[in-house]
Amino acid sequence: MNRIEQADSIADQIKALSGLDIFKNTRQREYVEARSLLIFLMYNTLNYRLSEIERYFIERGKHYNHATVLYALRNFNSYRQFNKEISKWLNIITNKDTLVLQKTSVILENIKALRSEDINVLYNIVQEMYTQQINDPNDIEVKEAELVTP
Repeated sequence: MNRIEQADSIADQIKALSGLDIFKNTRQREYVEARSLLIFLMYNTLNYRLSEIERYFIERGKHYNHATVLYALRNFNSYRQFNKEISKWLNIITNKDTLVLQKTSVILENIKALRSEDINVLYNIVQEMYTQQINDPNDIEVKEAELVTP
């Protein structure tokens, strides 16, 4: 699957989850927030440049420019802080067949939205996992499997 097909797949998932046509030419808040999720994923997981994202939206009938793309990308964490559905959708989309590098990129962006006390907890968890992997590299795979299984 090429990058355009991947972006289309993500867009379709966002449409299904939100019930919104994210390419509709409107500035209503819910549409802006849903589009920002697509932009976030295109930029961070599919490695699209701003101009490529702009072109992608224009080709699908949405009036867009690179400044609007940049604004949506920079405000993504604010949108999801106030609209918890955005984070739910992000988790649903990124937990489906997403490569490790793409997940790493999303994790790094998610860290920016955490409170300082959550950062401290995360730091301790990562340190423990790192120490465990150094001591027994095969044991970490078991832990990863436990984390994935509900």
